[in-house]
Amino acid sequence: MKKTLSMFLAMVMAFALTIPAFAQQDDPSTKNVAVAGKVAAPTINVEVPSDVTLTLNPYQMKYNGEIKALKDKTDQILSVPAVFVNKTDGKLNAELTATATLPTGVTIASSSATAETTKKVYLTMQFGMVTDKTGASWDGTTPTAYAFETSNNATKVEYKKDATGTDPKALEIAATDGKTANYFAFSFGGDMSKDLASGTWAAGDAISVAVVLKLSPVNDAPQQQQQQNQQGGGN
Repeated sequence: MKKTLSMFLAMVMAFALTIPAFAQQDDPSTKNVAVAGKVAAPTINVEVPSDVTLTLNPYQMKYNGEIKALKDKTDQILSVPAVFVNKTDGKLNAELTATATLPTGVTIASSSATAETTKKVYLTMQFGMVTDKTGASWDGTTPTAYAFETSNNATKVEYKKDATGTDPKALEIAATDGKTANYFAFSFGGDMSKDLASGTWAAGDAISVAVVLKLSPVNDAPQQQQQQNQQGGGN
């Protein structure tokens, strides 16, 4: 009797331990699916130019430096386009701000400075698409050259959209397939005074420029939706 009772208790304990396991099994009438969310955003892939030069050449001497594209040029503002290589898989909006730092005794001119008799520089900048990595040719319409202007103690030029988003100075860059590149660039131009009333231009009169490029994805959805609505209305 004692042995039989012991076996009965052992069986009851075993059943007690297994019952919760049955209770925790999934209900066959209910299925769970886990969905991992993600954001579809373009991968901004832009190669930045590593070496950008700006040479002031007031006396219009022939250039004999290392940059082949400038060989024998006599422009007062010597610069080659600074080219960005874009392989982004989505359309981008590019906004650029360039701020010039002037040495003591040098001022910025709002128009041509060739007739000035003090140290003045008329510095302009262009920003647009180019055909290839050399930046030798603008792609399509040649961008307007905007002059650096001094306000609030800063001498700068800005390529940004205005409050309505219609400022043509902001640049929209087409998407790529992530492998084939397109190119955009900025370049400097202008002139400067040469026949000074006193003194001469010297090495210490060089101008430095800090350029900040801001890239942001462009949302095409509104335009696509408008096209779909137009197509739907024609049916």
